[in-house]
Amino acid sequence: MEVRPEPDNPQIPISEREHRFHNKIEHNSTFDFIVVGAGSAGCVCASELAKANCSVLLIEAGEELQNSSLIRIPRNSHKLWRTEADWHYNTVPQKHLNNKILPAERGKTLGGSSSINHLIYVRGSPEDYNRFAYQYGLGEDWSYKSVLTEFKELEKVDADRLGLSSSTTISSRGTNGELEVNIPYPAKQDAVSFVNAGVEAGYARNIDYNGSHGQAGFSLSQHQVSPLSHRRQDAFNCFCEPICRKDNFHILSNTFVRKVLLNENNNKAIGIEIEQFDEIFNLYCAKEIVLSAGSINTPQILQLSGIGPRKELNRLDIPCKVDLQGVGRNLQDHPSSVIAFMLKPEVSLNTNRELEYAAVQSLGYIQSPSIIADEKRDNIKYGCDLQLNLSSGFVSSTRKFFTPIATDNPELWNHDKTLIRQILIEKAQEQERLTENVVPPQVIAIVVMLNLCRSRGQLTLNSNDPHDKPNIDPNMFENENDLNAMMHGLREAYKISQQPSLQKIIQQATLSKEVLDNDDLLKEYLRKDTGSTWHHCGTCCMGDVHNNPNVVCDSKLKVKGIDGLRIADASVLPFCTSGNINTAILMIGKKCGKYIVSEYGGGMMKKSNNTNNNYTARL
Repeated sequence: MEVRPEPDNPQIPISEREHRFHNKIEHNSTFDFIVVGAGSAGCVCASELAKANCSVLLIEAGEELQNSSLIRIPRNSHKLWRTEADWHYNTVPQKHLNNKILPAERGKTLGGSSSINHLIYVRGSPEDYNRFAYQYGLGEDWSYKSVLTEFKELEKVDADRLGLSSSTTISSRGTNGELEVNIPYPAKQDAVSFVNAGVEAGYARNIDYNGSHGQAGFSLSQHQVSPLSHRRQDAFNCFCEPICRKDNFHILSNTFVRKVLLNENNNKAIGIEIEQFDEIFNLYCAKEIVLSAGSINTPQILQLSGIGPRKELNRLDIPCKVDLQGVGRNLQDHPSSVIAFMLKPEVSLNTNRELEYAAVQSLGYIQSPSIIADEKRDNIKYGCDLQLNLSSGFVSSTRKFFTPIATDNPELWNHDKTLIRQILIEKAQEQERLTENVVPPQVIAIVVMLNLCRSRGQLTLNSNDPHDKPNIDPNMFENENDLNAMMHGLREAYKISQQPSLQKIIQQATLSKEVLDNDDLLKEYLRKDTGSTWHHCGTCCMGDVHNNPNVVCDSKLKVKGIDGLRIADASVLPFCTSGNINTAILMIGKKCGKYIVSEYGGGMMKKSNNTNNNYTARL
């Protein structure tokens, strides 16, 4: 019988934990490299640098919660939102969504958002990276052929478990990386039915949407979950935990970074100003600072440091040290909407919560007519712009999809008098009274997500106070084509629900045929129902720094005009990759670490005589 470790038992004895975490750090300490943000990219980048024997300080604003069952057990992810593990961000009112304010959940703990997300493992479309390379001027190093190296180095895939049999498919996957990638096993009935229904609707069956042949088709979803322990594989656990005892690797949690410090000429990063336990002081780097604070906090830190659009900084009385117009611009997010279904009374899903890896256990990738038209017009291969996710199980895991239903617009819903809507309202209202022993309601939902959105927003500061939350405006549906693509996605989702494999298990839907067939009603539904998938990106985008004034980073992730400063997180993405973006962010962290090690060489650390046992690089 397999014995699994208890999720609340530390993997490292309490007596040894002081070595890896600093509760206090000496003022003005110096390290070779400082990585700001222990999220997905930051953990991977810091790991690469620490393994190259340079002194590395990894800083995280949040607490160490790694041994909490809320993080370790994947089904608990929703319980971490709006807790101490979350930044509690919201968007500004979205003018194209009836002025709705959207939650913008971001991880604030070791592992960042990889510790609170739904764990869906999606590399993105090969076409995404080829566009980075050739359309956005990043060069061959960002082509799919090149980034495939980093993806393979990151992951540990059991080919037999994923059903990968052909040598061509296996050759595009990694087997020796730190991150275990898994599929639900045994697959739940509704997940298999969804894949079969997609095939019955005319789409392909795709064994591996992360393979080199592309995403198109329907598949069981892959997750960052250990196949043996069924535990979350967050970035900190995979990439930092194994090396945290190294003498040259230092981790500082509960530490708020206020700004980056520049030299007198404002052309080189030399340190950071931090706040810890009500003290404000400086730390310094001998070589480089890597900002991995995420697509919201990274542009915020830059602007507070005087790096950003001059006009915007002047408005806030922040001295402009480096005028970079692109900082905070180009903000994007993946919009999502949903059709939910009550299961037939005789259908019983596997409700073993230990096996509930995530809210999504199968998915499909399709193209909308608008993206097909764009391909013909631009003579560019764009890939699949729509992702259909099958979400199932209990209300709590899909809570964000049901709450808009409870805030009815009577004028809209007069056209949609379905019984299930009332049932779901009641279930959502009962949510707080659910306990672990209550049998969860039998519900599934098809979540439609727009991968390749055309709308662009921005992130600006409210003030020059570092603790003042920024204005987050993804500007959803600013481009009418996004709304049209989502309409197509909902109609295809309904079409798939009508196929024999799903009709065997589902009954009434939350969205009626009358609404689906009426453009005006469906647009109003989308403006009412559409939410965020928390895939914010693009606010410090990389590209051709010589010819594009809105580019912030070059192809090596170096910030334009500033030596010793790089960015490695979702903010550098020119556009949202096709699918859940965490895997792409891990790849960015890997690439950044490799760039730095290649530039400086290994064996960079030399021990200093500091009494606090820090390490100072000798240049």
